[in-house]
Amino acid sequence: MSSTSCPRGATPTLSIRSFVAERVFMERGIERVLEGFLAECRQEAVTIDPRLGNLVDELQATVGSGGKRLRPRLLLWGYRAGGSTVDEPVMRAAASLELLHTFALIQDDVMDQSATRRGRPASHVTLAAEASRDAARFGESAAILLGDL
Repeated sequence: MSSTSCPRGATPTLSIRSFVAERVFMERGIERVLEGFLAECRQEAVTIDPRLGNLVDELQATVGSGGKRLRPRLLLWGYRAGGSTVDEPVMRAAASLELLHTFALIQDDVMDQSATRRGRPASHVTLAAEASRDAARFGESAAILLGDL
């Protein structure tokens, strides 16, 4: 999206159509960056150990399970409010805020012993179901590590 110029001291205006187009642009950009980053993470993880793919799959499921993406949108809106055009590095910075928020939610679920997040089993619950020994402890430990990525 290109930035619109507004003379100094004038009140900027934004039509509903422009607002909707901007919102769609932001949402699609954030999702595209998240999907690409997580695909790269999975590819790298399975080269280390094929079982690590399950951790990235769980992270993808958690990130993809919803959320308003408010933090990345606030960053993008702030950037645009300053008169700049959103480019790829700014979009990556915005998506990184969503990942940081997701990591915090994963660890919060472990600490609070929450069984669900956004209508699905919390990461530690999902990971515990895959463990063969001391499943609950494994699920908690794996979720903490997932939150530290």
